[in-house]
Amino acid sequence: DISVKAGVPQPDTLSAFAAVRSAGGALTVMVINKVAGATPVTLNLGHFTAKGSAAVYRLTAANMILHPANVAWTGGKLKATVPGQSVTLFVLPR
Repeated sequence: DISVKAGVPQPDTLSAFAAVRSAGGALTVMVINKVAGATPVTLNLGHFTAKGSAAVYRLTAANMILHPANVAWTGGKLKATVPGQSVTLFVLPR
């Protein structure tokens, strides 16, 4: 519920939005892949410098909602690949 800065180098192909939950402090990052192909993503996490595991939720191009395996982050970075024409939500607990 508290918006935080999220930026991407090519917003015509990929968008990102982020917020911190005031209750519990989890960071949520939504990544929207606008192109047909899979796209690698690196999230620079700012104050989330430790390591942990992010829950992943995804809306696919086929209009299916999935809960893929969690993704690990370390050193303030989370690296993942998002499928084409998808919306992916990463939830990083504090």
